[in-house]
Amino acid sequence: MRLAPRRALEQHRAMRVRHAAASAVQGLAFQVADGIARTRLLYGMPEPPLATTSALTVQGVPMAYCWETSTYEAASEVAAVGAAAKAARLAREQAEREAFEWEAKKAAMNKRDRKKAEKKEAEDKAAADILTAEAEAAAAEARAAAEAAEQQRLADPAVQHQMAYAKEVHGLVAAAVATTLDEFIDRAIAVSDEPGL
Repeated sequence: MRLAPRRALEQHRAMRVRHAAASAVQGLAFQVADGIARTRLLYGMPEPPLATTSALTVQGVPMAYCWETSTYEAASEVAAVGAAAKAARLAREQAEREAFEWEAKKAAMNKRDRKKAEKKEAEDKAAADILTAEAEAAAAEARAAAEAAEQQRLADPAVQHQMAYAKEVHGLVAAAVATTLDEFIDRAIAVSDEPGL
């Protein structure tokens, strides 16, 4: 059974585009591998060990999914992060439930009891605001200390060298992908513009 000429032409073009894509991917893989090897040598970085693992890692740190936060965390910290997020969620839910129950109870009170309850509520809120302000101040101090530690870490020449290497590799890969994609698009357009056989 013979295909219609138009269908045969479309299949031929599709096959040529698939070949162009395969060629582009192979060229990209070689270009990236060569570029990374050259950059690694220029920066004096050690060759990473060739190993495969089924574990999810980020820069060699095993990662695990935390269901409470819906994010990936370091595997050694995932239980603590999950427990803290769960405790915060449960505390929020409990506070909402208590606020709802309190409003329902307050609505059932007479005017005199409601006034006393609102006065007590205002006093409790003032005390809670003080505790919140103290907690926010402590959190701000902790953030400032963490930022100072991060600035000190970033000032380390070894860290700067590693960051420069990572930036160079990232730029090299991005440029290789962009160039290869542009070349493939040009080739695919040329194939689609070919006249019929």
